Amino acid sequence: MSGLALPGWTLDLIIGLTFLEFVILGLYRTRSSRGTPSAWVDLALHLGPGTLLMLALRLTAPQTLSAPVMACLAAAGLVHTIEMVRCHPSANASPGRGRTRTRA
Repeated sequence: MSGLALPGWTLDLIIGLTFLEFVILGLYRTRSSRGTPSAWVDLALHLGPGTLLMLALRLTAPQTLSAPVMACLAAAGLVHTIEMVRCHPSANASPGRGRTRTRA
């Protein structure tokens, strides 16, 4: 075991931030022009596997998280971020941005 270890609540914080990400992105997609009825399902399918793996790790009840575990979690977060950016381009790059409303 390496000398670096973080308390187990660190993983609780990461799981909580993932749920917050789910809610914020879900509300954003629901209110944006890209919102579809399946927006929440799509997000759950994107975020669910990683969240469940973190939850499974947490349920093993580690008192501390070692450096290799934290490195794996950090790498998973980085890969997830890259995947979300590639699959869902920025709202600034969307084709409908900047349209003005026409009066009827």
